[in-house]
Amino acid sequence: MEDKNEKFLKDHGITTWGNYNNPPLPYKECDISEFWDKFSSYGIRDNEFRQIYLDRKVTDVHILIYHDAIFMIQVDPKFTLGIGNKYTPICYLVGCDHDFESRSTIRGEGTATCKKCGYSYSYDSSD
Repeated sequence: MEDKNEKFLKDHGITTWGNYNNPPLPYKECDISEFWDKFSSYGIRDNEFRQIYLDRKVTDVHILIYHDAIFMIQVDPKFTLGIGNKYTPICYLVGCDHDFESRSTIRGEGTATCKKCGYSYSYDSSD
């Protein structure tokens, strides 16, 4: 598990990254559709697997880091053994729930900045 630096934590509105048995803070439950809305062909920047304490019990989670969002997906091992089990994982959004405002030039270069925490990233949509 890689320690996250201060800039990473600040950019994503995280007070602590936690450790092997503790989740990053803050986090809030969200609908799994929010995760699928962020899922893209660009892929996940980084990921971690942890067995953490949630609701006073140990559970398995995958932490998936995108450039503009972090999700913690809770999986129940007894439901992941079979195919077609209709189990929907519990999803949590970690850190800031970014509200981006975008500005772009006529050439397709742009910057998106979160109105809540100030995190920003650049993009090129000229293709």
